[in-house]
Amino acid sequence: QRYGQSRMEAQSTQTDITVLNPAVPPAKHSSPKVLLNIVLSVFLGTLLGVGIGFLVELLDRRVRSGQDIAGLEIPVLAEVTKKGRRLEKLRRLFSRNRPAMA
Repeated sequence: QRYGQSRMEAQSTQTDITVLNPAVPPAKHSSPKVLLNIVLSVFLGTLLGVGIGFLVELLDRRVRSGQDIAGLEIPVLAEVTKKGRRLEKLRRLFSRNRPAMA
């Protein structure tokens, strides 16, 4: 029975499709607003970057200096300073016992 119904529908030439409104071309061409897109992208990208930076800094619970402890009103017993390579290079460059350059 189903086979007969499918076969009959396949042979049918009648369709239920009608055109409601014919297609009309647009009055003016559409194009992307490049300058507006660039300005918005730069603004939103900067805003997102700054927001993520603040969020990371806010969620960072590490103690990096004595000032972080002082904000908690806890006494500081000692500080361990990091002697970096850059600082050492600057000290060697501007040391007083170095001979003057000609």
